[in-house]
Amino acid sequence: MAVDRVICTRNNVTYSSLRKAMCTGVRTIDELTKATGVCNECDGCKTEIIAILASVCGCRNVLLEDVINAVNSGADTVDKVGLISGAGLDCGRCKVLIQNIIDLGY
Repeated sequence: MAVDRVICTRNNVTYSSLRKAMCTGVRTIDELTKATGVCNECDGCKTEIIAILASVCGCRNVLLEDVINAVNSGADTVDKVGLISGAGLDCGRCKVLIQNIIDLGY
């Protein structure tokens, strides 16, 4: 399970604020910058943002691509995505993000 920590040291943007933005449909660095104020220039941003955007479930190391593939294979609920990808089966913190991915129809 991910611990909340400062990712962007320049603008004091935390991991949880990035994940919350992703739960609203943010999927690119530009969108993340606009939504959270992350600078994309400090060491934390340069080393972590791409990995954060690519990840859905930290407990099981499930990538966004894995969840999209599950949705494209017919998984239309969070539980079905979990059965296929493993996402959301442990702590459940990623379930809102999974539901957003389903809602956006990836």
